Amino acid sequence: MINTIEPSKAQKYPRQIWAAVRKQESLVCDQNLYSPSESNEDTPYLTMHNGFSVFNVNYVSRGYQILTNLPAADVPLLLERYHFQASVLFQEQTKRYSLPQSPAYRVQIRGIRGMESKSAAEILMLPNGKEILTEARNNLYQNLSKYRKNAAMIEAIDDAIGLYNRGMLQRVKGSISLPPLYKKDFKYKKVKDGNGNNLVYHILIECLPGESLPWRFSLTNYFAPLRTSKGLTQPDTRQRTNEHKKQVYVTEEEMALLIYRIQRTMECFENNMFAKQWAFASKALHQYREKSL
Repeated sequence: MINTIEPSKAQKYPRQIWAAVRKQESLVCDQNLYSPSESNEDTPYLTMHNGFSVFNVNYVSRGYQILTNLPAADVPLLLERYHFQASVLFQEQTKRYSLPQSPAYRVQIRGIRGMESKSAAEILMLPNGKEILTEARNNLYQNLSKYRKNAAMIEAIDDAIGLYNRGMLQRVKGSISLPPLYKKDFKYKKVKDGNGNNLVYHILIECLPGESLPWRFSLTNYFAPLRTSKGLTQPDTRQRTNEHKKQVYVTEEEMALLIYRIQRTMECFENNMFAKQWAFASKALHQYREKSL
């Protein structure tokens, strides 16, 4: 008799610690943490993690998936940077609450390259800000029938220029730019395609103060052959195939939960494994001392 019982989520995703679920896609994080085995003589037992101990940060959709790794060794610095950038994000949000309620300060103007997340008032602070906004307004107006949100941006631009012309526009500090929270390029996995090329991944995590979804994950996968030069093995990107790229934005709450789950999972894993790793280390020390006599 064929078993037709649908497996539960706990059965289908036993290693998943976090997921940001959208309509037809998800950004997920699985834990694949491993400690050095007793037979592994290359890694000290009390480091608690071997070289394959990672969190998998993956993009999943109906059409394809993008697979990336976050090594356990990278987590301490990631946590330190996150807490700093999260505090900066909160400070930026506090500044925005003190701004006037006028659309000139409150509405973000989209579609201007290099001006992401800026309000009309912020753009007007630039040397050629008025020209930039005038051109943007014309473009928004031409597509007003297609995009309803254009009306709010047009209103904000008109409000900002009106305040500017009357000498009533308050100076606004632009949103701060932060360095990447995490970045890894040209990393490869053991997974191979039918031609023997390895799966390569890039991962970039950024904080974007001023955005309604202030954390951005940029993930890339492709297959490429490996080349070794001067002792360094790297993918030959000139021959890459089957490339997929995706950017996923997550909320402040979703990001905080991801960081919390990564930190607690690491702590619980290390606490759970410590007694065994301590026994391995003690045994190795005893054997070393016996050989030294």
